[in-house]
Amino acid sequence: ATGGTDVAMNDLNYPVSVAFIPSAAGDAALVTEHYYNVPSNQVLRVQVEHYDVRLLAPVAGARVDRTFLDHAVGAHARFNCDDVAVDPTGTFALVADGFNNRVRKIDLAEGGSFAVTTLAGPESAATFIMPTGVAIGVNAATGKSFAVVCAGYGNSGHNVHLISDLETGATETIAGNSIPGTNSPADTQVAGADARFNGLHSV
Repeated sequence: ATGGTDVAMNDLNYPVSVAFIPSAAGDAALVTEHYYNVPSNQVLRVQVEHYDVRLLAPVAGARVDRTFLDHAVGAHARFNCDDVAVDPTGTFALVADGFNNRVRKIDLAEGGSFAVTTLAGPESAATFIMPTGVAIGVNAATGKSFAVVCAGYGNSGHNVHLISDLETGATETIAGNSIPGTNSPADTQVAGADARFNGLHSV
């Protein structure tokens, strides 16, 4: 790979998620680091080519303890990083910001500044409890992107949410009812609030 620096095992601090950038030249991807033995909550851009991983640049956040700072740019933003997903256009990414109970949006547009905002969470009508997983899909009928988020911690949450509009952050709960548990094996078909989850981590 050209550009960047080689990534050794100890160059990454507890990476928890990776998402490829579909429109990027080469096999570029975003990697989230999560607080573990070293304070770190940041999103990094790497390039993977023939098993060679090179760090291209930090995108957002920093190697600091988990805090929150919104409407910030790049390294000035603050997260509690968990999962990351990239829109099929490659122009933005979503981060499940666990302890901040938010889903954050990062601008990846060419020549952009990596501006970070809250898409859904306490500043909007949506309410998450410890979102840990996020995935982006495209509605085949409308061509619009949407996101599915799983959330839950301890005795609260344990729901699956749909963000139907990635501009406004319009969100609804589509499965679970905030009570941790499991469905009976006899419940071969459950839907919506009748579904039970316990310890959701990825979607």
